[in-house]
Amino acid sequence: MIVSKNAGFCFGVSRAVKMANEIVEKEQIKYSYGNVIHNQQVVNEFRNQGLITVNDISEIPDGASVLVRAHGVSRTFFEEAQKKNLIIYDATCPYVRNIQNKVEDMYNKGYKVIIAGSGMHPEVIGINGYCCNSAIIIEEPEDIEKLTPDSENKYCSVAKTTFIKEKYEKITEELKKKFTLLEVFDTICSATSVRQSEAVKLAASVDIMIVIGDPSSSNTRKLYEVCKERCARTYLISCAKQVEDIDIKNKEMVGITAGASTPDRIVREVKETMEDNAKKGSANTFEEMLEKSLVTLRNGQVVTGKVIGVNEKEVYLDIGFKIDGTIPAEEFPMVKDQRQVAVGDKVEAIVTRVSDKDGIVYLSKKKVDEKRRYEDINDAFTTGDSIKGTVKEATSGGLILDINGVDAFMPISQISTQFQRNLQKFIGRKLKVRVIECDRRKKKLIVSRKILIEEENERMEKEVWSKLAVGEVVKGTVKSFSNFGAFIDLGGIDGLAHISELSWGKINHPQDVLELGQEVDVIIKEIDKDKRKVSLAYRKEEDDPWYNAEERFAANTIMTGKVVRILPFGVFVEIAKDIDALVHISQISNKRLKSASEVLEEGQMVEVAIIDVDLENKKINASIKAVQPLDPQPSQEDIEREQQREERRQQNIKERTERFTRRVESAEAAPQKDSEPRQTRKQREELPVSHEEVLSNKIGSLLADFKFDAEDEHKTKKDNE
Repeated sequence: MIVSKNAGFCFGVSRAVKMANEIVEKEQIKYSYGNVIHNQQVVNEFRNQGLITVNDISEIPDGASVLVRAHGVSRTFFEEAQKKNLIIYDATCPYVRNIQNKVEDMYNKGYKVIIAGSGMHPEVIGINGYCCNSAIIIEEPEDIEKLTPDSENKYCSVAKTTFIKEKYEKITEELKKKFTLLEVFDTICSATSVRQSEAVKLAASVDIMIVIGDPSSSNTRKLYEVCKERCARTYLISCAKQVEDIDIKNKEMVGITAGASTPDRIVREVKETMEDNAKKGSANTFEEMLEKSLVTLRNGQVVTGKVIGVNEKEVYLDIGFKIDGTIPAEEFPMVKDQRQVAVGDKVEAIVTRVSDKDGIVYLSKKKVDEKRRYEDINDAFTTGDSIKGTVKEATSGGLILDINGVDAFMPISQISTQFQRNLQKFIGRKLKVRVIECDRRKKKLIVSRKILIEEENERMEKEVWSKLAVGEVVKGTVKSFSNFGAFIDLGGIDGLAHISELSWGKINHPQDVLELGQEVDVIIKEIDKDKRKVSLAYRKEEDDPWYNAEERFAANTIMTGKVVRILPFGVFVEIAKDIDALVHISQISNKRLKSASEVLEEGQMVEVAIIDVDLENKKINASIKAVQPLDPQPSQEDIEREQQREERRQQNIKERTERFTRRVESAEAAPQKDSEPRQTRKQREELPVSHEEVLSNKIGSLLADFKFDAEDEHKTKKDNE
């Protein structure tokens, strides 16, 4: 039995556990944001000591103490924590903190960030939060195929601290082919690299490899994966009790390693349990050896043999039995390629038939490979890990996938969260799925893609809800329309932009301003987390035609506009987009108009002067005559009537003049009466006549003439009417 030197807690996990013990001892009200480490036994122990684990900061009361998990959190968590006056115990692993700082620095310099790791892992979620959740997440080298090459923008890549080093190197090699301006950072924890390297060497030198840790731990699962590649009999256990389920034979070499989140005491318990079992088993060694010597081969038994001969039809194995084993070509597909199997190779096969009569043991490598593949699939089923498969066929009930050579069925209800009518489009595609039923005996393997989509949607939804705030501008994609508005996908949550919030002008349907699939910036108007509703606005304040109207349309401002409507009381002139000013009929001309259409027509461009602005009621009054009055042109009939009036006036003047002349001449010719005494008249004649009296007499005569002229003018006007 060999125990890896670097098995158990790493520095970051030890630090987090120490800090968890500290908060448990010091604080009355204590919370942990997420599991402090990925080990359920440790989490349960702290829960029993009063450390409450939550996954949403809203569940933590103001002023409470909170432990930040070893995997770290996004920057927004600390901003929210500050608002709630939380006492922070930051157990973020220093290696993780280094990645967060690096990502934030590169993002601020204009780099696009690429993270190697699972998008569902807390560490990756936290790191992504330091570049505004804009990172490209790569889990497998194959994921790079769907990325678009870019030689203009700058990129940088980082990896989750426990990512497999060899896989990260493959990913960065492929990324360099896609992105010319790529800067690569080696952010894998040195302890992780050493642990994985040591485990690989150990697994290659033992018969059985045991990996101790919680199945939910990414670090532990990766250890299991790299060990499984070197040792077929690799087992993942979480406690000493599970050792009983492992079939360990006498004289078999066993290697033991443990994930970074596995306490040392659990490693010791496993080692001690195995030592106790070994002591108990030694007493039965002789009996076992005797029993083995008497055992015969049976169908379904897995054996390991050495290749002693190869031809096009068969492979011959020395299986340590009284007769050799034979693998027909159809049960060993690689036999056609001589480089894949050679004399001296060790081959694992399953017994299909024993013929003592013919002296032949028929074996199958194909079936044992299938058995091992099923074991791998069953491991994924047990741990809940996702696996990848290629769609090979579409049926009326769903899809058939090839998962490492094993056929799996995905019912149509498990393909997506939305009903899929066209299943043919999936043929040939690689899909990430989760095993929901695995029965090798019945050859029943059922997988689901829908569960992964739901989990991702739930994660994204929680993330989006945590970031939403009233008044913020967020990006979204137009998802669907209704008569009353547009539904915008905010990245896991649908918000509604009412039709009245789409445009400042009147529209008949949301499609007048938006298109399906269009990416838009929207403003959050209202959030109702209880009803899970978000109200949005697409129109912006600065786009409001009336925005800053009092300054733009100040009194006496001269503007050019187009006549858009003519009404009995005036006209409306469009002085800006979606803004009409009213010009009252009295503000058009210096002359009285019966209708504005006498001097204006729709579509005519005019200059107006702003009179006043009523911002509350969104009304503007303006004047045309204040700039250039529009007086109507006289008609031919009006001209002729004016000429006739002038002719009559001249005739009246002539007639009055003649009458006045005759009156004067008549007065001079008439004899004067002597009604007064001579002396008196003589005395009067001798009196001097003043200039004023003469002028007064003349004015009186003229006034009499003008009175006659006015009466005549009035009579003429009445005749005209």
